Amino acid sequence: DFMKESDIVEVVSDASTEIMERLEVDVEGHSISVTHDMIKAQESSWLSSRYTLADEMKVENGVTLGSTMKHLRMGKMLRPSDLDAMTSTEPTPYQYLRVKDINDGTIECGSYIFKIEGEDEIAVIHEGELLITRNSPFKVAVVPTLTTTIIANHNTYVIELDKKKLHPVYVMLYLQSKQGMKQLEYRATGDRISILSRNAVKELEIPMIPIDEQLKIAKQYQALKKELSKIQAKEKAVRKCIKSIMEG
Repeated sequence: DFMKESDIVEVVSDASTEIMERLEVDVEGHSISVTHDMIKAQESSWLSSRYTLADEMKVENGVTLGSTMKHLRMGKMLRPSDLDAMTSTEPTPYQYLRVKDINDGTIECGSYIFKIEGEDEIAVIHEGELLITRNSPFKVAVVPTLTTTIIANHNTYVIELDKKKLHPVYVMLYLQSKQGMKQLEYRATGDRISILSRNAVKELEIPMIPIDEQLKIAKQYQALKKELSKIQAKEKAVRKCIKSIMEG
């Protein structure tokens, strides 16, 4: 059966009435009245979640990342053709870190490159710095001890924290948590691909706890990572043995 024109009008009318009613009063989780200053504070975002979820995103005893960082910079932008021209098939003292090389809270071996220029120094990463990828799905890592000079790519924020206030491992673990990931998504903008702006990174809130408690958490994490590395090495050895059963 086909709907009559009067039925269509009635449906549209009901929906329009509900929308108009919500304009008159704030409905938790659905609508909220905002001021020009509120819109400006949210970088002129039209995403409703930036306003309706604002209270939910508040962090108890939270401090902004911007108030606890010494430096915030981005990696170097390289076109694929430029990277291909710079890439070495043999190990060199220099590497280029891409987003795909950031996994499980640390960095994996990036592409070897022939050299870095003086202007690339700003993109060089150092042990203990915090890395946050610019685009979703967001990745967070802490730079480990390095044996080569590594430059990050332009889709990575490189952050030097004031370690007297926040330990980078503690911050990483929080941002990797369910609440932390919610905050990253909340601060991001964009439709198909969520992007974190520099201001959004600075506005990320971290629950402040005493630095000695942060150190305990960091040490516990590092001990567990060592244990995990042993397990992974054993798994690799076992898989090698399994593969060799039929190969003699």
